Amino acid sequence: MNDMNRAEDARAILDNPEFEAAFADIEQGIIERWKATSVTDAEGQRYLKLLHKIHQDYRATLRTRVSSGKMEEQKIKREGLVANLFRK
Repeated sequence: MNDMNRAEDARAILDNPEFEAAFADIEQGIIERWKATSVTDAEGQRYLKLLHKIHQDYRATLRTRVSSGKMEEQKIKREGLVANLFRK
C-alpha cells in the first residue's frame, strides 16, 4: 500500500463522525478517571497519563499518514510536470 492509499484510508477515518464521537468519548473517559485518581495514587496517575498520550498519538499517526499522502501526491504531480517539460 502506498502513501496515497494510506492517506485516503486515514482521511476516511478522521472524517468519520462516529470516529470523532468515539474518540471524544474515550478521551473524556480517560480525563475523568485521571481527575478522580487520588493524589496519592502516583502509579494510577502515570498509567492514565500514558494512556492519554497513546490515545493522542493514535490520532497524530493518522494525521501524519494524511500529510504523507499529500506530499506523495505533490511529488507525483511535480515529477509529471518535469517529465512533460523534457518531452517538449
